[in-house]
Amino acid sequence: MSSGTTNSTKSLSSSAGSASRNSSSTSGTGVATVSSSRGTYESTSSTNGELKKSNNFNDRPINNNPRPRYGEVAPPPHGYQTMHYNNIDYCHYNGIYYRPYAGSYIVCRPPIGAIIPIAYISTTLATIVVNDTYNRPVNYYYDDGVFYSLYGSNYTVIRPPMGAVVAWMPSDYEEFYIGTAIVYVSDGVVYRGTINGGYEVIGYRTK
Repeated sequence: MSSGTTNSTKSLSSSAGSASRNSSSTSGTGVATVSSSRGTYESTSSTNGELKKSNNFNDRPINNNPRPRYGEVAPPPHGYQTMHYNNIDYCHYNGIYYRPYAGSYIVCRPPIGAIIPIAYISTTLATIVVNDTYNRPVNYYYDDGVFYSLYGSNYTVIRPPMGAVVAWMPSDYEEFYIGTAIVYVSDGVVYRGTINGGYEVIGYRTK
């Protein structure tokens, strides 16, 4: 991986194939729970399985916009701004967020539900189109594992929508297998590769 992040590779025995880049392929479908001895996932697949560790580090997706390691202990740089949400004071500087941890700070993503002023977004967001349950296209915005929707003149952070297809994986992903198909997990969100080279949101890790 070009960002230099060290990721573990594991396996989740289940069934899945490559998905089309057409985001409507999973929109509006039922969400099942995929359970294993090392985690539980909400997914469009209903097959249960066990996570198994692997040492395959070849052909990993490249992240074209690497960031500091999420979860890394690091104080925010001088000149940061503060955002208060859910009784937590998040620090923000140049598109990177930090939250208090054990007397210091760790690098994190902005929390789901937070309202972010457009001026806080220092990168160009990708526009992601996902069909809703009525098959109507809805625009969302994406950057490194964070999905946004417009909220007046601001953005609000949302749960990654099922069926959303992104061009590159978040910088902190881990690799799993569903049967013989590779899937990727980042910050509790499960992605799989599409036949057109993107990565589709197919589920969420629940524990």
